[in-house]
Amino acid sequence: MSVPEALKNHFCSEISQLAHDAWLCGLFAAKNGNISQKMPDPYDEFLLITAQGTCKGHLKNADFCLFNMKEGTAGNSSPISSETQVHLAIYDTCQCQAVVHCHPPKLLAWEIIAKGRSLLDLPLYEAKMWKDAITRVKACQPGTRELAEEVKKASQDLIRKNPQRASSGAVWMDEHGLCTWGTTLQEAFAVCEEMEHLAHIALMTAKV
Repeated sequence: MSVPEALKNHFCSEISQLAHDAWLCGLFAAKNGNISQKMPDPYDEFLLITAQGTCKGHLKNADFCLFNMKEGTAGNSSPISSETQVHLAIYDTCQCQAVVHCHPPKLLAWEIIAKGRSLLDLPLYEAKMWKDAITRVKACQPGTRELAEEVKKASQDLIRKNPQRASSGAVWMDEHGLCTWGTTLQEAFAVCEEMEHLAHIALMTAKV
């Protein structure tokens, strides 16, 4: 079975537009981060994922790989993202259709200055609402099997405690960045934006 070119191009365009919007918001810089989307039934064994070394703010259709999750093979010549294992770990654990991995600057800045404090301890209803939506893993070398395994274990634990997070949640990877998932691409991006927004508030109040 192969994915119709028109369907692939549709999702390439959708991801490209949202990635551009996220780039404008500062969630992506240069060539960092990666985005994936499961194809709809009956093509749901295929994953559309950004290729390695692509600028997320200016994606083209040639900047994507179709990855067959059942066979473990990529269907075009572009080098597949080095973080594909992390995406697969989340799809294997969660009931989601899209995964976004980015390096949000305010979240990274907060990790550096926070000294163990959680931005989800902010005295805001918004922070309380998201407190059960995110988990954390220790620092691991990006692109490694170790990182993928840590993300898988962390997401499994998160869902065990909060089953509703199977469809929407996040993993913070120490010294690296954020992975979010959702039932739609828009939902996965929204979780990224929400976490970065809370980090912005945390950084502003930390100066007072």
